[in-house]
Amino acid sequence: MRYNICLLLLLFFFFGRSQTQNDIPPIWGTWGLGYIKNNNSLNVYNNYNITGFHMYVSWDLLEPTKGNFKFDELDQQFDLLVKKNLFIGLQVLVGPNAPAWIYNDVPKVMTTGGNMSGPYPYYLDPQYKQRYYLLLKKVAEHIEGLSDEVKKKFVYWQISEGSTGDEDPYKGTPDNPKYEIDYYTWQDFKHAAWDSAESYRDNQALYRLQFNSGNFAQEIQYIDAHFPQDQHKNGMLSHWYSFDGELLYYVRQYRDLLTRPLSLRTRGEVQDNFNTTWWMEAPVKNSFTLACSALSGGLDMLDVAGGYISSVSNDTRPTDFFQKYAGLRFGAQSNIGFIALRDVPDLADTGRFPEATYGDVIAQSSRKAFNNRIDAIESNPKDSSMYKYWQKMKAVVKYLNPARVTKITGEFKAAGAEYNTDGDDYHNDFGVNMTKNYAMFIRQLDEDETSIGGWRVGKDSAIYGRYARLFKIKNGKAEMRFRFNENFAPAGSAIELTVTYFDKGTGKWSINGSNKKVAVTNTNTNEWIQKTIGVNNYVPNTVSEADFSLRYEDGDNTAFALIEVSVTK
Repeated sequence: MRYNICLLLLLFFFFGRSQTQNDIPPIWGTWGLGYIKNNNSLNVYNNYNITGFHMYVSWDLLEPTKGNFKFDELDQQFDLLVKKNLFIGLQVLVGPNAPAWIYNDVPKVMTTGGNMSGPYPYYLDPQYKQRYYLLLKKVAEHIEGLSDEVKKKFVYWQISEGSTGDEDPYKGTPDNPKYEIDYYTWQDFKHAAWDSAESYRDNQALYRLQFNSGNFAQEIQYIDAHFPQDQHKNGMLSHWYSFDGELLYYVRQYRDLLTRPLSLRTRGEVQDNFNTTWWMEAPVKNSFTLACSALSGGLDMLDVAGGYISSVSNDTRPTDFFQKYAGLRFGAQSNIGFIALRDVPDLADTGRFPEATYGDVIAQSSRKAFNNRIDAIESNPKDSSMYKYWQKMKAVVKYLNPARVTKITGEFKAAGAEYNTDGDDYHNDFGVNMTKNYAMFIRQLDEDETSIGGWRVGKDSAIYGRYARLFKIKNGKAEMRFRFNENFAPAGSAIELTVTYFDKGTGKWSINGSNKKVAVTNTNTNEWIQKTIGVNNYVPNTVSEADFSLRYEDGDNTAFALIEVSVTK
C-alpha cells in the first residue's frame, strides 16, 4: 500500500501547453465572503488586496412575498462590488433562508444535534420544489438582464440546495423522522436542481455555474459529466491542511486541472477551524500553512470573512502569499515559484516504512473487518469511483495497525514530532495518503534521504515553522537538492532565490547553483530570517543533477521553511 507522489503529483506543476494563462481574466486570488448589508460591509478588507467577493443573498430577500420577486437590493450590491473593481460570485441561500411564507404550504422541519435547529422546509414536498425551481429560473433571468458593466465582473453563480452551501439538507436530525432524507434521495434532489439551473441559463451566458462537489468527491464525476465547463467548490483545501487523503485529493485536482487547465477554476472558504483552540495557538502560522496547502493543491480562490481576519489580527501575510501565487498553471508561463518544506510521515507508506520492519498496515486481527468494508464499498452501485477511492482510504485510516502506528510515531518523537487523533491538527504531524513538500514549479530530490522533518519550529507567533526540513547529516556531510521545471527558468536567465531559515546556533551552510556558492553563518537570533541571492546567468543542472542546493558546511543544523524563486526571462 505504497503511495508515491511521482508523476501524477508532479504533472500539474511541470506541465506545459500552448495556451497562455495570461489570456484568462485574473479572477484568482484572495476573495471576500459573506453578506453585503450596507456600503461599509467591505471595510473589513481595507488592508486586504482581495480580487473578488463571494456574496451571500437569502431567498427571503429576493422573494419577500409569494410570487413577488425584488432584485433592487441585489443590484445595489452588485454595483458596489463593480465600483470596488471586484469580481463577483453569487450564492443564493435557500433551505433555512427560505421566506417565512413558504411554511404556509410546505412542512416546517426542526432538528436536534446540529448547530442550527431550523426551521427548514421539507425539501421533497412538491410545492417546495415548485417554488425552489421558480427561484432558480428568476435568478437566471435576472443575471441575463444585468448591465454589461456588471456582467464583465460576474464570474459564477453557486447553486445552493439545502443547509447554507453545505452538502446536506439539514444541520442535525429532524425531530420528526418522516422528514429525514437519505443520502441517495438527497443526491437525486441536488442533481435535479443543478440540471434545472443549467436549463434556465442562457446558452450564450459567459458566467459559470458552481457546484459543491463534496469534500470527499462524492459529486465530482456527475459534475464533470454534466457540467464540463463549470466550476467546483473544493472545501478541503480551504478548511484543513495535512488531512488524511491529501495525495488522493491533490491527484484528483490535477486530473481535472490537466483536462481544463485554464477554464477550470476552483474556490474554497476558510471556515470553522480558525475558532478552534489549536488554530488560535498559532493563527498566522496555521494560516500560512493552509495557504501553501491550498496553492499546492491547485485552489484558485481562497475566500476569507471577518471571522478569519479577526483570528489573525488583520495580518495579511498568509493571504498575500496566496494572492502572489494563485491561478498559476504552467511553469513555462510563470516567473515565480516556491517550495514550502515539510515532512508528514505517511503511516501507510510501505516504501518508507516496510511492513517487515514496522508491521502490517492492517493488523491480522482487523483484516476481516477491513476486507468486508472494502467489499461493501466496491459493491455499492450508486457511489462514484472517486468517492469509492476516498472511502477505501478512510477504511485504511480506521483499521490502521496500532502497533505500526506506535512504532513509526515513536521513531520521530525525539525530533519533536507529535501524534494525536483528537482533531488537534497543530499537534499532529502524521497522516495517511500524504504528499511531501508543498510546491509550485520546484521539487526536492530524494527528500527523505537528504533531509529530516521539523515541526513547530520557533515561536508560535511566527508565520513560518509549522513545518520545516533540516539536513540529514551523515559523516559530517549533507545536501538538499532541488530542481526547477525545465521550462520554468531557461538557461541564461536572471533569477533571484530567497531562502527562509531558522537562525539558531552558529551553524554554517551554503546556497549552491549556477557554478556559484554563497556561504551563510547563523547568528543565533532564534528568529526566522530570509537570505536572498541573485544569479545573472542561470546555468541548470550544476549540482549533482539538480539546479540548486542547500549544503551543510559545519556546526549546528539549520531548519529551512520556504524557498522562493523569481525569474527574469
